[in-house]
Amino acid sequence: MSEPAITEAVVAEIISRWKFIHRVVSDNARRSTEDPADYAEPNEKRLVYELRFTDMRDRDAHLQLHARLEKAIAGVFPRPMPGVSLRFCGRRIRGLNWNHRHDDRFGGVNVGIVRGWHEKVWTNADQDKHIIDINGQVRNTDMLSLISFCCDRWNIEAPQQLRIGDI
Repeated sequence: MSEPAITEAVVAEIISRWKFIHRVVSDNARRSTEDPADYAEPNEKRLVYELRFTDMRDRDAHLQLHARLEKAIAGVFPRPMPGVSLRFCGRRIRGLNWNHRHDDRFGGVNVGIVRGWHEKVWTNADQDKHIIDINGQVRNTDMLSLISFCCDRWNIEAPQQLRIGDI
């Protein structure tokens, strides 16, 4: 089966349609109930949700919401910040993360620099390399708050109680 073509129009349609979290695909922060002694603290917390469209609840939409947070090292600054991405057929169509400095590409040309929080936006020419500054919109920077922020921003209905492992 060939991969579907991802264009700005397809991405705009995916973002505008309402989606919901269908199931948790993986959550490496959840302690195993089978044998807690075998549990090893991961170097990063990773969470993957499978999403489906609300108007097609029984069909796979090939959408996933990924979130990750590297484990902080005592005495080392800056502390790692979480990142969240929306993937369609395994390719990132939206992403939200934090960097000291990130080059912005538009039309294949570097057009500027963004510092801090930014959102990666899919374009036909640059794929997921075009970014927009969202420093003024991000309030809380913990993983759960950023997942909720992305759910609101990308039209995803989240359960009332998002829970990541044993955070």
